[in-house]
Amino acid sequence: MAALEDLPNEVIGLIFASAPDIHTAVSLSATNRWLHGIWLKNSELFAIEILKSSIIAYPQAVDLAIAEERLEGQLSHTDALTTAKLPVHHYAACLLRNDELAKSAAAAFHRWLASQRTSSYRRELIFDCPHTAYYMLRKLALAHRHPQAGFQSSLHETLRTSSVVTLQTNAELALFLGGQADHDERMKHGMPMPEEDWPVEEENDESVDLPEWDYAGEVAHCALVDHLFGFGKLEPAINSVFGRT
Repeated sequence: MAALEDLPNEVIGLIFASAPDIHTAVSLSATNRWLHGIWLKNSELFAIEILKSSIIAYPQAVDLAIAEERLEGQLSHTDALTTAKLPVHHYAACLLRNDELAKSAAAAFHRWLASQRTSSYRRELIFDCPHTAYYMLRKLALAHRHPQAGFQSSLHETLRTSSVVTLQTNAELALFLGGQADHDERMKHGMPMPEEDWPVEEENDESVDLPEWDYAGEVAHCALVDHLFGFGKLEPAINSVFGRT
């Protein structure tokens, strides 16, 4: 039987890129110096291939992770803020964290939809990938916290050109997270409890409300309404973050 070292580097590269997760690939690289050297020389490429195959809605997930890192993470006070292309290690931790949050939100959303079988309205709806919808809602919330980042134009164009199925998924996921998800699920995403569940002593405490999630839900709703009826509500809703309509 041929030893692992007898295999061409291209085959070893395919083995690394086919690992189920980054931890497995790193463990393989620690087997010997030869494999470790291959990993070090190609870790960026291998990591991207592994993440692409394991993260649903990968392009949207990467877009959000980079934006969050640049505005709120480790890159916010470095020269990397202006770098067009970032090495994956700069945003991998954020990317993986958001992936877990998206999976949790999607699973809870599917359970909720299953419980709504008696609703004739929801039985007739077709939904898109909830992971993609989750990343859109998170990007909208980020745009509310950082209006100076200038996401509004690209978000408007994305929503304006999205299919009705995608827009329905965005709006329904926002509705679910905003009021139907249980307390533990909402807390995972940094969301407050619904107003009707506030303790009496907190009814006048504005700190329990997070306007960025209200904004995300409102924009998602307006995008769907515009697509269906052409009321022209999307652009004013997106620009409301600047205090103008």
